[in-house]
Amino acid sequence: MKEFIYQIAKSIVDKRQVKKEAETKKWAENNLQWQAKKAFIKDVFIKKFIRDKEEEFKKATAPKYSVGQKVITNWFHGNNHWWGSVSSYQSHTPYKGPLVLKIEDVSIDSNFLEDILDNFQVNGKFDNLMLIEDHYSDFCEIVNKELLDRLTKILAGTISSATPVITWVYKIRVPKEEKVYWSYSWPEEFLFPLDSKASALSQKAWSKDQKARKNYAKADEAKKELDILLKELGKQTC
Repeated sequence: MKEFIYQIAKSIVDKRQVKKEAETKKWAENNLQWQAKKAFIKDVFIKKFIRDKEEEFKKATAPKYSVGQKVITNWFHGNNHWWGSVSSYQSHTPYKGPLVLKIEDVSIDSNFLEDILDNFQVNGKFDNLMLIEDHYSDFCEIVNKELLDRLTKILAGTISSATPVITWVYKIRVPKEEKVYWSYSWPEEFLFPLDSKASALSQKAWSKDQKARKNYAKADEAKKELDILLKELGKQTC
């Protein structure tokens, strides 16, 4: 009797184990297919879309600056959620304020667009796509719709990002400076033509800013001295 009960129990356990192994195998197969799909979208559809958009960008726009040209940093540009700020780019250098630079190289940067497309994928926008190259047009239709929706949200002020998804970028260096401070490129919006009105206004604003800071420091020091004198005076009148 005990042997019979044992065989029944063993049979139940074996069936559960077989079922568990089958489920594990199925999950592994599905996960492998999912990873392959993600890789295909990333390495085929997204890369092709970016290449196409870069070609469109090159045909539609021209870089503002050329190799050898001198420019000045747009110090008062403010912070950009993708690029950061000009002050952060200059923070590891001895140079503060608008800085004269020389263009060393010109190229296109589409990393922001790639990041947006990666986020579309993470958020499941491409889950229903068939993984054959003939369906690239379907991929483009989804992306263009999502990019239009994103632009609508920017214009409506519901998300704050006016950063171009593709832009010209520049390798730069400080003229007559042996040390190279930036191995990476600067976005076009971080620079002004050296002989432009914007450049002159920027340098004038920097001069006023420094003067204001000095006056503030003097006023703050005078206030501290005044507080000390008033405390001493208070002791004398007690």
